[in-house]
Amino acid sequence: MSQLDLSKPPRPDWWQFAEDCARRYHLYYHELQLARRKTLKEDAPDDIAGAEEPLVSTPPEQPHSLLHHLSEHPDARHLPQDLWEALEQEGADPYACDDTGRWLPDTDLPADKLLLLLRIAAAFGSQAAVEAQLARGAVLILRNIAVTGFSSVENLLNNALLPPGWQAYDSRRQVQLPQRVTLAVPSVRDDEIEQRHFDELQDLIIKGLAHSQPLWICLPDEMALPAPLVAEHCHQLALPQVDADFLIALLRQTHSRTGRIDEAAARAALPPNGQLQELSTAALSFALRAPTAKKMAQRLSQALAAAAASPPEAHAPREEITGIGRSYDTARQLVADLRLWAEGEVA
Repeated sequence: MSQLDLSKPPRPDWWQFAEDCARRYHLYYHELQLARRKTLKEDAPDDIAGAEEPLVSTPPEQPHSLLHHLSEHPDARHLPQDLWEALEQEGADPYACDDTGRWLPDTDLPADKLLLLLRIAAAFGSQAAVEAQLARGAVLILRNIAVTGFSSVENLLNNALLPPGWQAYDSRRQVQLPQRVTLAVPSVRDDEIEQRHFDELQDLIIKGLAHSQPLWICLPDEMALPAPLVAEHCHQLALPQVDADFLIALLRQTHSRTGRIDEAAARAALPPNGQLQELSTAALSFALRAPTAKKMAQRLSQALAAAAASPPEAHAPREEITGIGRSYDTARQLVADLRLWAEGEVA
């Protein structure tokens, strides 16, 4: 009996579905970039617009059979030994390289949106779980989405997660389609949700409940279910926290032409999962500028270690308490009374 190889952790249950969603998003974003560049080319001066050189190479409609095989065998070597060693000596990632030695993909994906997509896909786990929330009268609560990600949810659902024929629309838009998901998502300003936007969200939910189309609601973690909703009749999903598996899945899209990376080296260089849960968009974006997956992991570890070593900043107390419900109203009144007491206006 062979011993268990602890250096190769098993894939999580959500892995295949999340990779399928990431592949759909990759194709969507590639086509989007082509359309934008075509528009720029048409608007360019005649001497530039007449250039014959293609903007980017067009990928095949179906993945190459060899690359598809390699994606299922992450340790297989697909390059000659001398080329493999030469790439390693140059600091490249042979696992991520095609037969010409290139490893970075043509399409520059927005990593923060791709990471959010992977977490949404992981929360569902399968296409069947998505379709279960498309039933007539379904109400789904999505939690643990950072406020900076609210504006991306509709785009990700439509282009990478919902089955063909289905469209998600913000409930502010009056669109009547037989296969529509109504979205109720808070508005965000300066990376925060203002009190009036919480009130607006309540109105959007009530409007969404007025018809039988599936209603998907993004709620901040600190917000209780609004009054019309009863927990027993709502399906709730919390997006999992970022860990090494999510970053490996992300790097296979952002730092590889083959859909593979040197996973052992990247995992060894990544910080512990507990630190990854504190990962900011800025730190992720900076680390992803590294040329290979391993170097990205090293840069991320250094950035998080530096942040942990620096003294915490002094934060001014919040001037506004956001939320809906009796407890929030009580808290706001208490803060107001304490402010008056501090100013000597009340005993």
